Amino acid sequence: MESRKLAIAAVLSLGAAGHAMAADCVNGVNAAGSCTVPVGVTSMTIEAWGGGGGGGSNDLGRDGLPGGGTGGGGGSYCRAVVAVSAGSTLRVQVAAGGTAGVANTVDWTQPGTFSTGGGLSAVTGPGVAGVTASGGGGGGGSTVSLNYSSTAIGAPGGGGTASAGGAGGAGGNGYLESDGAHGGGGGAGAIGGMGGAGGAGSEGLPGVDGDPWNGTPDEAGIPGSPGTDGGDGGNGGPGGDGTLAGVGGNPGTAGSGGYGGVGGTGAPGYPQGATGTNGNPGTPGTPGANGQTLPPDQAVTACTGEAITGASGSGANGGSAGGPAEGVGSGGAGGQAGQPGMVRMSFSIAPPITPVKPTAVPTLAQWALLLLSSALAVLAMLQRRRQGLK
Repeated sequence: MESRKLAIAAVLSLGAAGHAMAADCVNGVNAAGSCTVPVGVTSMTIEAWGGGGGGGSNDLGRDGLPGGGTGGGGGSYCRAVVAVSAGSTLRVQVAAGGTAGVANTVDWTQPGTFSTGGGLSAVTGPGVAGVTASGGGGGGGSTVSLNYSSTAIGAPGGGGTASAGGAGGAGGNGYLESDGAHGGGGGAGAIGGMGGAGGAGSEGLPGVDGDPWNGTPDEAGIPGSPGTDGGDGGNGGPGGDGTLAGVGGNPGTAGSGGYGGVGGTGAPGYPQGATGTNGNPGTPGTPGANGQTLPPDQAVTACTGEAITGASGSGANGGSAGGPAEGVGSGGAGGQAGQPGMVRMSFSIAPPITPVKPTAVPTLAQWALLLLSSALAVLAMLQRRRQGLK
């Protein structure tokens, strides 16, 4: 008998664990996951901030000085008032900030990496769809500091919009025999942002002319030196993911390889030096992933309320997030990660309604009984009067 009780208790505990209820949504900042609409709540004001894009890589030039990676774009902001039903479950997604691009090694044996765009913040559930805030695009990498050639500086990441992630910034072109920098990654959104294009590799330097002939007429001249090889093109940034049933962004295009330098002119008796080989083109970025399939009651659409686009990065500085400044969603500066997003809910809980006890209304049979009783009372009173008069 005791073993049977234990078995039943075990089954009940497993059933309870398998059907655990989500915690109630809170009046304030909500964590990622699922929450239950509290009893007495019929309407919510929900605010969402997308994640900021990561800053571009500060690639090291041939002189060993770090480049000036550009800033990531800020995440967008969405504020919507939605009707909800008590007891229904809402799904909360909180955006992650984009990662920063990593610089190449000093000896150039390891290339740098591209930055990534910010993530998407969203709330979905029965009747709740248009609460989405896209992430900002990642900044493009730079091959030299901001005081050098402007073409070697990457483009900043774009800010997230109401429906699409920000575009990744293009990588800077190669400078002084260097490879092109990587483009930034696109931000996540209902439509993922496009990855930034990789920068073009620099052209190789020309070879040095051979020394003048200074030997005897029977001796050959000195050849010119070969030109240096062209730099490789930078890789395109990855497209932003279309999370929660969204469409993935397009990949960034590859940077072209630089042309090899022309060989130097040989001295008398020798031909021109060899030409350097052309650099290899970069590889295109990967396309953003399509979002996971969701049931119809959790579909994602563009923000249906107040939508404010995040600011694009500016030079080495990251762009600010859209909406009220809450210290979230800003793009990272060059070489720095972007800030994560946030989801905040505001609602009022209606007091419980005390049921009013209904007043009993007599039925027809009860009315008839009352009238009959009254008539009998009158007849009895008349009969007593008659007996008193006798």
